[in-house]
Amino acid sequence: MSVNSSSFETLLPPIQTFTRVEGVPAAVKPVWEAMRRHDCRTALSTGRELLQTTSDTALLIALAVAEMNTGNSSQARMLANTALQRCPVQWAGHRVNIEVLQLEGRHDEAYLYTSMLNVPDGIPTWDEPLSLRDQHLLGAALAWKVRDWEGAFQHVSLAYPEGIESIPDDLLDDVFRLTLYLNKADLAARVACRMIKGRSIHYADVLLQTFVQQGWIDHALSLYRTIFNQSPEDPLLRRRMVGLCIRTGAIEEARRLSRPGALEIYP
Repeated sequence: MSVNSSSFETLLPPIQTFTRVEGVPAAVKPVWEAMRRHDCRTALSTGRELLQTTSDTALLIALAVAEMNTGNSSQARMLANTALQRCPVQWAGHRVNIEVLQLEGRHDEAYLYTSMLNVPDGIPTWDEPLSLRDQHLLGAALAWKVRDWEGAFQHVSLAYPEGIESIPDDLLDDVFRLTLYLNKADLAARVACRMIKGRSIHYADVLLQTFVQQGWIDHALSLYRTIFNQSPEDPLLRRRMVGLCIRTGAIEEARRLSRPGALEIYP
């Protein structure tokens, strides 16, 4: 999925491009061309007239997406379901149904629909399947919206099997929240390492205080050491380090950091 949002809360599947025209009847191609230009008005006027003489599946899909894009969700679903009845092995009709459910805020239904979706091989040449990553990102977004944190995390893991380092920056905040909800301290620390890289000390401190609040003191100290080594003169970081060293039993380190002149005590 081309991630075009800042969180799972607003993430939608990539739009259908209507660039695959092989197998589209010649009479229907002008409708597809209009949809490729995002000209839903022309697609609807031309397509509705054409619908009087043919109920080709490609035409039904183009009209379904046009109706959805212009806010006619019930008509969009009716056309998508008609297309699925004519050609059950396709992605396009399912994609319309799922997106309409999302746009209507019916996330439970969309999540169930997606979890049961299994499109076999043999789709039309004009169809646009979702990649495996797109499917799992969609599953993660819907799981997030219904507060199925474990399901969301599993989908993220399957979407990015290469690991934390491959997750887009736009999704790191939500992935970090998932590690908190699921009490995954080690993974939270790995995500936090990416999130604080190149960020301000204030941002890093606010983020790392989350570890302290979770009771993950050892992880907090390790992460504070990382940013403290880069800014050893910062009094806030030094103060945080002293407190965490004392709490974790690193007394000698705490003494070294709190020598006269090394630590500025704030009221």
